[in-house]
Amino acid sequence: MFHGGGARWQQLAPDNTGNYANGQWSSLQSMNVGRLYFGSAVLPNGNLFVIGGEHANSQQFGQNNKYTPEIYDPTTGQWTTGPMDDPQPIGDNNVEVLPNGNVLCGNAFDGGTEIFNPTTLAWSTGGNLNYANTASPNPSDETTWVKLSDGSILTYDIGQSTVLNKFIAERYMPSTNTWLDVSSSTVPILATKASIYELGGACLLPEPDGRAFYTGSDGRTAFFDPATNTWTAGMLPFNPGINTQMT
Repeated sequence: MFHGGGARWQQLAPDNTGNYANGQWSSLQSMNVGRLYFGSAVLPNGNLFVIGGEHANSQQFGQNNKYTPEIYDPTTGQWTTGPMDDPQPIGDNNVEVLPNGNVLCGNAFDGGTEIFNPTTLAWSTGGNLNYANTASPNPSDETTWVKLSDGSILTYDIGQSTVLNKFIAERYMPSTNTWLDVSSSTVPILATKASIYELGGACLLPEPDGRAFYTGSDGRTAFFDPATNTWTAGMLPFNPGINTQMT
C-alpha cells in the first residue's frame, strides 16, 4: 500500500512469480479524511491504522476533523472510521503498536499521549512525557519513536534537546503506562536550531546487538543500549554537514 496524497491510496501487486518490479498498480478505496504527515501503523491482525495529520481536508493545523482515526481492512478493502480523540488531538505525531495490540499516540499540543484500542474503538489516557515547557510544549512533534525488543518505546526529544541544549530522551514502559527519563549528559544533541528542530531516522539494530540507532538532522548519530538505559555517541557520516536520511 502507498499513500497517494490527500485521501488516496494505491497498491502494487507483484506478477505471478512474486516480482514487484514487473508488478501492477491499482487504486484502493480512499480514506474518509484526506491527510498529510499523519501517523500510521500496521496492527497485529494485518489491518492498517491511521490517525491525525498536519493538514487534512486542506484545513490548517488545529482543525478537529483531521484527528479522526481510520482502520483499513485489506481483506474487505474498506476503511472504518473510529471515534475522534477528544479533547487531545494527535496531529502529525508518532504512533506505535503496544504489546497488547493497542496503539500509543503522541498528542499535538502538550506532553501527553493517548492510547487507542482498535478492537473496542475506545480511547484511554497514556503516560505524560517528563519534559514539556512553553518553549517547546509538544515533546512528540518531529521526533522518531523506536519500539525496543521488550515492547517499550524510545524517543529522542528533538524540541526539548534543542531548546535546553541538553540530550533529552525518554522510554515508555507499557507495564506502568509511564515514561522513564533516559537522557544523557555526555552525548552531544542531534540537531541545532539552524536545522529547524528536525530529526533524522532511527531503527532497532538486530539481535544480538539490540541497540537503537538514531541519526540527527546535522549528521550526528547516537546509540541507545536498552539493557543499561545508556547512550553513546555514534559515528559521523562522510559529510557531517548534510541532513541524515536512512535506507
